[in-house]
Amino acid sequence: MKYYGSLVGCEVIKVQARYDEYDDRIWPVIYVRDPKGNIFELEVSQDPEGNGPGFIFGLPSPTA
Repeated sequence: MKYYGSLVGCEVIKVQARYDEYDDRIWPVIYVRDPKGNIFELEVSQDPEGNGPGFIFGLPSPTA
């Protein structure tokens, strides 16, 4: 929850689909702005290894 908890208070500012020419998949990408004004690009993947859609990459470190 530390990792995903960093989304609390963020505002979604843009959503797009990114085509990956390497494996012909479409990856959801979500752009958010945190309460401090920092913008993050979140890519949704299957797991932390990036094997497919489902896991969110791009969140700041829980210790940041």
